[in-house]
Amino acid sequence: PKSFPWINKKRLIRVLDEFNDHKASGPDDCKPVVIRHLLDSCLDIILWLYHCSITTSYIPTPWRKNKLIFIPKPGKSRMTYGLST
Repeated sequence: PKSFPWINKKRLIRVLDEFNDHKASGPDDCKPVVIRHLLDSCLDIILWLYHCSITTSYIPTPWRKNKLIFIPKPGKSRMTYGLST
């Protein structure tokens, strides 16, 4: 199986920590504050799902229903958001 070192627990935690606790929830009605306090084993499952999605080139239908737009803040590099170019 392919390895995706850029999908890792350290990066996932960093991204989750950047979400405002009370941002609007998605279709699952789960606010970021809940996701941030998941057990460590749950983060492993999330990472496994991401790896499976990339490896199989399949995005689960519920994931396709969301529209996520990153709006860079002035003065922050693209690397802050995990974008290399």
